Amino acid sequence: MKSTITVLLLPRGPRDCVESYTGEVRRLARFGERLARFGAEGWRLGMRIGTASLVRAPVEILTEWVAYHLNIGIDRMVIYFDDPEDPAIAALAGQPRVQAIPCDDNLWRESLRPGVTRLPELVPEKQHAIMWHLMNVMAPADLDWVAHIDSDELIWAPGDVRSALEQELVAGVSHVQMMPMEAVPPRLDSVDPFREFTLFKENRTDRIALAQRLGVRSPFRRGKYFRGHTKGKALVCLDGSVPYIRIHGPPPAMLEAATFTTVVARDLRVLHYDAGTYTGWLAKWSGREDRADMVGHTTKRRRRQTERFRRESARAQRRGKDRRLRQLFRDEYMLTPRDARILRVLGLARRVELDNRLFSLPMPESGPMPQ
Repeated sequence: MKSTITVLLLPRGPRDCVESYTGEVRRLARFGERLARFGAEGWRLGMRIGTASLVRAPVEILTEWVAYHLNIGIDRMVIYFDDPEDPAIAALAGQPRVQAIPCDDNLWRESLRPGVTRLPELVPEKQHAIMWHLMNVMAPADLDWVAHIDSDELIWAPGDVRSALEQELVAGVSHVQMMPMEAVPPRLDSVDPFREFTLFKENRTDRIALAQRLGVRSPFRRGKYFRGHTKGKALVCLDGSVPYIRIHGPPPAMLEAATFTTVVARDLRVLHYDAGTYTGWLAKWSGREDRADMVGHTTKRRRRQTERFRRESARAQRRGKDRRLRQLFRDEYMLTPRDARILRVLGLARRVELDNRLFSLPMPESGPMPQ
């Protein structure tokens, strides 16, 4: 026991030299609580898993997103609301496993890493800031693992998701990377992506060339196979071995230092609803500004998507018709029935049908829904 506590107090690198004494006390307190929970009965007994998110989305979407994660067994959702007056804060007030945090200037000042003086303005900067805030300011002693997810993402695994989580999150591992699957809209007039979308693309780059040789065209009409991110999202252990994470996981320099054990999840995935409905897609991309300071925070793929949307949106406004915007949506995200069949045979697409009951908020006193 003594040697374990000593290791926790030793600095692991230059970044830890700036950590405050309060941070170390919190880390030790968290460690002590784990010992009390685990006792002699093993690592998984009492393991608590949380999520952290920065959100700005319609109330109905957030309600279903929260309900799903509570029902699959997530123990706590820490939700940072980019709009401190977001009506979803009141809508979720009766859920004891949801911690709603309005984001005002005071919160952003608390979220600044050592040496940073400018408050975050861009969404990626804010996402990095909330993860620093959660892991180093809040430092929750009642959580053992945390994942950063967005409100258009669902944690998923075949069968029981909680069991898959517990199989992946084992002693000795500090970082589990969940790879993405990208949702395919079935039609233009979809209303509820979480309930209606059942086909998801898998990012298996070794089979893409074969798909193209077999005549698959629809997923490549506007560039690469995936429209959204390909890195996935991370689950990290809150034992202090991973000081903080960014949007998709620990920074590259931290991974290269190899001071903790990293694995890629076998079964856990992140279902990414990058497009959602056509009207949701219009709202999402209309809200993106062409700012020079975003260049360093977006991929070339995203910048090309933004430019295509801006071009077709301008034409639609001039002509008073959205025909070309609708076609752009089809080209970016939808698949022909033939291409979908071939992609499923090749393992490049997968059918996932979620139980609609998962999207109804549980009663406050109830636990995870049996799956």
